[in-house]
Amino acid sequence: MGHYRKKLCTFILSNRCNLSCNYCWVKFETPNYQKKIIDTEFAKRGLYDFYQETGSNYIGFFSSGEPTLELEVMADILDYAKDLIGDVKVELQTNGCFGKRVLTWIYNNVDILWISADGPPAINDLNRKTNRGKGTGTIIERNIRELYQLKNNGNCNISIGIRSTIGNFNVYKQKEIIDYYYELGIRAIYVDQICAPVCDQMNIFLTGAVNSLAFAEQFYEAYCYAKELGVFYGTLATMNFDESVTIACRSLIPVPHLTPDGFVSACEMCYEEGSPLDIFIYGKWDNNKSIIEYDTDKIELIRSRTIDNIEECQGCEFLTNCAGSCAGETFNETGSLYKRNKRLCKIVKYLGKKMKLNDGIYPYLHP
Repeated sequence: MGHYRKKLCTFILSNRCNLSCNYCWVKFETPNYQKKIIDTEFAKRGLYDFYQETGSNYIGFFSSGEPTLELEVMADILDYAKDLIGDVKVELQTNGCFGKRVLTWIYNNVDILWISADGPPAINDLNRKTNRGKGTGTIIERNIRELYQLKNNGNCNISIGIRSTIGNFNVYKQKEIIDYYYELGIRAIYVDQICAPVCDQMNIFLTGAVNSLAFAEQFYEAYCYAKELGVFYGTLATMNFDESVTIACRSLIPVPHLTPDGFVSACEMCYEEGSPLDIFIYGKWDNNKSIIEYDTDKIELIRSRTIDNIEECQGCEFLTNCAGSCAGETFNETGSLYKRNKRLCKIVKYLGKKMKLNDGIYPYLHP
């Protein structure tokens, strides 16, 4: 469904990670990059403000590293959310590399689980490795199997999906990826191109990057194949193909992403003040006053990115099923909220001519 419907409060818990993936943006940070964890008082105040404004019971745990490393922090925030709201819908995005204790917590507390993984171990392990250089595929597979075993033996309705990064190492193996996860029980997969890291070096080399048209062509073949199997198969460019929209994504509402630095960001790609994506930061935690100070001018600027204000896209037949696509990736790659993202545009136009538009609300929102 239109991605703007994904109105949740996201907690970006930490920048700590247990993996060292080849295409991860963290690799572009300096060796002395400071490790940070979210302030729980800030997190709770951010959730309180969000709930007072929206009444939404939807929360999400995310990280520029790996959120399950901060299990106690997640548990503390969730306890507060239940006290504040009552029934809470919980989404977690993880790399899938965790032990039994975390797995049990996920089973008991998470409603929507997205695991970042790139296919069978032979494919996945090309890029997704531990900090010691070991492949992660077998760990991820074990955890998926154990979660489904728990789900099938209990009363849990957890939804488990896969989010795969597509590069030249697997762009022509998407059917193989679908088959692998289908056998494990997965019925929802989102795949996206390797995208530019958030940095000032626009021409930086991306390990394993793939041509946009090649990605679109292979995605469509895989999409048709997945549909025959009853597997939902999506990508960033198609996230609004099921209904007409005026804004591309939830960042433009904006909904909060609470960061380890004490900022409120509209976009999960922006975690720090002074980032090239600083335009998305619209709130800051005041520890002395125990309040978040919101920048109303920034909020109005973020909200101004609508289909009416993207001049380069006027007249496009897919405008209301794209709305300029991902705001974060577009600003990162063009330096503007209102310019056309040529990379994503190629994919939207190719797939828009192949796929049925407005043919029923999607059962899964892009992670």
